Amino acid sequence: YSTCSLNPVENEAVVAAALTAHGPAVKLVECLNFGESLKLHKGLLTWRVPRVDDTTGTNFYSSIEDVEPRIRQKVRTIFAPSETEAAELQLDKCVRVLPHANNTGGFFIAKFEKVAPLARNTISRNSPTEVDVGKCDDDDEKDGVDDKDDINKDGGGVLCVDVDDKDDDDDDGVVEKDGVDNHDGVDGVDKDGGVVDNDGNDCVDKDGNDCVDKDGGVVDNDGNDCVDKDGNDCVDKDGGV
Repeated sequence: YSTCSLNPVENEAVVAAALTAHGPAVKLVECLNFGESLKLHKGLLTWRVPRVDDTTGTNFYSSIEDVEPRIRQKVRTIFAPSETEAAELQLDKCVRVLPHANNTGGFFIAKFEKVAPLARNTISRNSPTEVDVGKCDDDDEKDGVDDKDDINKDGGGVLCVDVDDKDDDDDDGVVEKDGVDNHDGVDGVDKDGGVVDNDGNDCVDKDGNDCVDKDGGVVDNDGNDCVDKDGNDCVDKDGGV
């Protein structure tokens, strides 16, 4: 893993998250030593994370608990692990090439070795710091099944695997009742896995296709709102509702 950046959020944080997510299946190994021709520095074991609204480079979060709850889980892995965890992960095997030491650009390099098959439940588009199954305390759907986006009560970044719902968490944190993330910001019911309109009902045109209802009214078969000059729903020219 290599970048042209010296930002630890893009470098050591990514490496630590990958190592933690995949456990003993992946490890760091030493990078090639170029001798005196290229001065190398070890990877960082600790770093600070700037606040979201920081424009000066001087305002930092004190810890993950200092982050706004609405984005806490999304940014959890950009924070440095504890000193003990960093040592166990051997982040110092990463390599930093500093511009002032070599009269070059800045580079970061980490060399991974896969030593065992990856466990299926550790592969996620939102890579967790740890994966646990069936031990979470927050069941958004109240169906007795731990949801994929639920956080364990210990607050340690443990992500649960939901055995029946693929993606229960909308962008705004509202859970869809059918377990499909429709990204419409509404806790709606979508009976067939398609698009849910903004009033939370299935929006289906005369051909049985999903469509979009912007204001909760009737939608024509093009997926557009059909409204007459008095603001009432009407019939469009191509036979839709």
